[in-house]
Amino acid sequence: MRVLIKYCGGCNPEYRREKVEEILRKNFPNFEFFYSGSDADLTVLISGCRKNCLVDESEWSNYVCFDSEMSENDITDRVKKVLSRKN
Repeated sequence: MRVLIKYCGGCNPEYRREKVEEILRKNFPNFEFFYSGSDADLTVLISGCRKNCLVDESEWSNYVCFDSEMSENDITDRVKKVLSRKN
């Protein structure tokens, strides 16, 4: 599974966006993560606020967006839910 990770500009320093990526890498060790390109099975958009400046429905066909603190279980469940819709 190829997973593209896109980060917002980081205007909210109180939200530790990289924690989402750490959780994904820990819980999905077979995923191949990368930061640029377009050949992805899943795109993970990590925003620092609910403005969702990264979300462009025309650009991302299969994506999950994280924009606030969540538990490890909630993060992994959201990814699994998006992946189950694809199959």
